[in-house]
Amino acid sequence: MGKKVDPRDFLLNTDYEMDKIVYFIKGSLTEGQSENIPHKLGFTPLVFGFFAFNSDMSDPRTLPFQQITTDNTIAFTLFANSSVVQIGYGNYADNPPPAYYCIYAFEPSDSRSKVGATSKYAKDFVLNTDYNYCKLYEKGIVNGDVTITHNLGYNPQVLAWREDSNGLVSPIESILRDDPFTNNPSWVRVTNSEVNFKNTGKVHYRIYYDEA
Repeated sequence: MGKKVDPRDFLLNTDYEMDKIVYFIKGSLTEGQSENIPHKLGFTPLVFGFFAFNSDMSDPRTLPFQQITTDNTIAFTLFANSSVVQIGYGNYADNPPPAYYCIYAFEPSDSRSKVGATSKYAKDFVLNTDYNYCKLYEKGIVNGDVTITHNLGYNPQVLAWREDSNGLVSPIESILRDDPFTNNPSWVRVTNSEVNFKNTGKVHYRIYYDEA
């Protein structure tokens, strides 16, 4: 019998499902500006992305973002509903710079919609095996306090999005890595055998074979 393949040993392995990006947009915002961008999809997309203060994206930060110091507060919000992607930028510094963003999205696991081609972004999406392509272990939706057992023996990478009662979806900013002592009333916690959802309401999730 051959040796069992460990997906962590590969940057790309087509034996394992990979996520498919169904939406992409980039742009810029000035301080205090927000936008509602029509996405024209037949579902509420699972949005994520990053922003930067340099136009070449050399100083990226993940979305959504919040940084509070004694001198300043910087916040970047990101939401989506069935018709628009909502993005906003706040920065209370003197003469705050513009912010540049790139937003991507996945189709939720309960959608069966027909998705348009993204070939017009071919110059932006180039398969390059110098980079890792996450191998999908499981995706789905939970509601309430739920434990998913994966038994991988290590902490896998996890992405999650909260959906509120109005259908507004936003990435969950922080996912705890095997930290049972954190006094947080609402969290997604990852251990080497489970993913635990506590007081999160409805959540779309993706668990990957790739190690955190």
